[in-house]
Amino acid sequence: MKYFAEKFIHAAGALSWLKDRVIKRGLKPPLVFDAQLRLDNERDVSCGVFVDLPKREVRIRKWGGNTIALPLSRKNVEWIEERVKEGAGLVFAAAWVGRNGAVALYVALTFRREVELIQPKRLLVADFNALHNGVVLATVEERRVLRKGVLRPHIYKIIRLQREAARLDSLRRGRRRRDL
Repeated sequence: MKYFAEKFIHAAGALSWLKDRVIKRGLKPPLVFDAQLRLDNERDVSCGVFVDLPKREVRIRKWGGNTIALPLSRKNVEWIEERVKEGAGLVFAAAWVGRNGAVALYVALTFRREVELIQPKRLLVADFNALHNGVVLATVEERRVLRKGVLRPHIYKIIRLQREAARLDSLRRGRRRRDL
């Protein structure tokens, strides 16, 4: 259920993006397809977009049974192979017709991989207890305290500034009463 909720939230965000940036400008929104990536001799499972790396092409299946084949450049193949080496899998593809001088068909491939947790090497630890105690800081690396210290505030400066702010506030309130 959690996976469905995450996909639903992502889809809702994509729909709002489409509405704000694409449809309001009179452009055609992209069509989203399920996608399959063939690295070696995997069987074709009839997804909407089929990326065939051995043949260096992307095939988009249309409703009528016809297929549009787009060639992949060497850089595109390298980019896809890098994503696969990272452990990412092809999730879906979006296709749209755009104008960049001439009418062109664009395809965007979306890959997803699991995120690895980052283990920090150093931590900056801060303790904000009370204003009059100050702020305690420490730099910790692998259970060792490298540096520690206390930043103490200038209490007399703070008290003086608070009194000045109260005096100015009372003057402002007094002027407002006279204006009424």
